[in-house]
This record gives sequence, C-alpha cells and structure tokens, in this order.
Amino acid sequence: MDGLGDSNGEDDWTIDGNERTGKVRIKPSDGSASYTWDQFTYSGAGKITGWTGASGPIESVLWTRESQDSGLGVTVRLVSAYRTNIGAMRMVVDYSTKRDVELSYTASYAARGGDRQNSTEQSSQNELDKGEETFTHYSFPDAKFGGTLRLKVAAAKGGQTANLVLAIR
Repeated sequence: MDGLGDSNGEDDWTIDGNERTGKVRIKPSDGSASYTWDQFTYSGAGKITGWTGASGPIESVLWTRESQDSGLGVTVRLVSAYRTNIGAMRMVVDYSTKRDVELSYTASYAARGGDRQNSTEQSSQNELDKGEETFTHYSFPDAKFGGTLRLKVAAAKGGQTANLVLAIR
C-alpha cells in the first residue's frame, strides 16, 4: 500500500484514500462491513499520530499502559488490548513460569461499572512446564475498553491456585 490509490493486501482488503476529504475507506473483499478512518493527526515531522475509526478515536480503543501480575511462580503481562470495529475486546497476554502449572480454560473481563463476562474465544496452551513462556489470545464480545482481566492458574501438583489480575487501560 503506497497511499496513492486502491491497494490490495494479502487478506484481500481494498483501501481507498481520498486526498480531497482526507478519509481512508477500508473494504474487505468478502463483502463484510467496510469502515472509514478519518480525522488524522500528524506530528511536526509529518508522521501520523492518531485517527478516528469505526470504534472512535484510536487512543480510546488501544491499551496504553503495561500491566503485570505474578503468583504461584507465574508472571502474566499484557502485551496488547484493543476494541474491534464490531465492539469486541481482544487481549494478548504473555505467560512465563518458574514451575509446572496449568492454565485455566477461560478468563473473565469486566469493564469499569460493567458486568463480568467470560472469554468467548481463547488460544493458548493448557499447561506450561517450568521455564516455559506462551502468548494467549482472549476475546470478549460487546465489551467496553478499560477494566480488569482475571486469569486463573493452578500448580501442576498440589492443587494450589492463583488468581492473577491485569488492568486494561
């Protein structure tokens, strides 16, 4: 994509830039909903620093602060969180461990002032051996940005559990 007209990416998206209006229209080739980016802001050097998309200004739909918690020899760290154009929250968490553990099959999320919900999609390992690390993806439909992600881990032996909490801001 060079910004000079229509471009097709590897996922068959068409991206149309309108120089007159300053808007960029993104259309998937599968016919699903298209959307527009506009209200671009720029640094003094001419680099893009922000824009408004289907879910609002980019700074209101992307996580902005690192969050981390530890317990039972496991450290979790928020790698990414964002709100999709259809209103789902997607989060990626890095797990690292100093002992053999089992990861919960689900996580829960509650936005400030909202109801807690369980993840509807998750991709992860079920267990980690001492010294291993993995990334896990969670999805929460119709979730608001900013809240608390709760994760549960258990020792592979002995039955001890820990509830780990990450702030999503």
